Amino acid sequence: MFVPAFFAALSSPHGIEALDRFARFKKIVGPIEVDMVEAKTTVSITYKFAHANMDLPKFSVLNEQLLVLHLIRTGVGERIVPLVVESPFGYDEETIKEFGLPVQKGKSNLLVFDKADLQKPFLTQNNIMWQYLETELNQHLAQQEREQSFAGYVQQELYSAIPSGFFFVEDIAHRLGVSVRTLQRNLTGENTSFKKELQVVQKAMTLSYLKIKLSIEEISSLVGYSEVNAFSRAFKNWTGMTVTDYRKQQGL
Repeated sequence: MFVPAFFAALSSPHGIEALDRFARFKKIVGPIEVDMVEAKTTVSITYKFAHANMDLPKFSVLNEQLLVLHLIRTGVGERIVPLVVESPFGYDEETIKEFGLPVQKGKSNLLVFDKADLQKPFLTQNNIMWQYLETELNQHLAQQEREQSFAGYVQQELYSAIPSGFFFVEDIAHRLGVSVRTLQRNLTGENTSFKKELQVVQKAMTLSYLKIKLSIEEISSLVGYSEVNAFSRAFKNWTGMTVTDYRKQQGL
């Protein structure tokens, strides 16, 4: 969902609306919330974890700050420079050059933009795209707010990570911006585990692929198994039957 959310922001008429849309739909793609504060002459952006008592690591803070900056610069078509960049972490010289001003060291993360820069018209404005995306994004947001859980975020990351082959617990923890210990602790708190969530996603992906009549070899590879025999055993554990029997039962 990240690409639709990003393009929904880019299709805005100006930066203020873009940041509003981005803040609204950011939670669809991960456990990070965006707080936008609009003042008379400035607009401020801060980030926090959706789960209490969890601090954002350096990777997440830096990535999110650069992402918003890239969004504004792409939309306006100019190298917009923020008024303030603040972070609990130190950044290297190359990163500071990208921001275009010294980064202040502080307890929180903060981006402050000149409101006039965010009122400049977006070259990427696209009302047709927004009309297409708005309903879909609102539906996803409503569903997530009903079912919001850390396990849900883990599943979202697994769906995109499994086909790439990088879906070990360390990979997913990195994508979420948390330590492996924190990931496992949060899942335990929801009476589940990484292994259980991985199997839930692999099973769902497998049943979906079976409907479009892919071969067992293709499916086993797509859901993260290097050996067909291992995949076949897993499938029987999930469903209580072989792939062949399942296809017959479902008329596939």
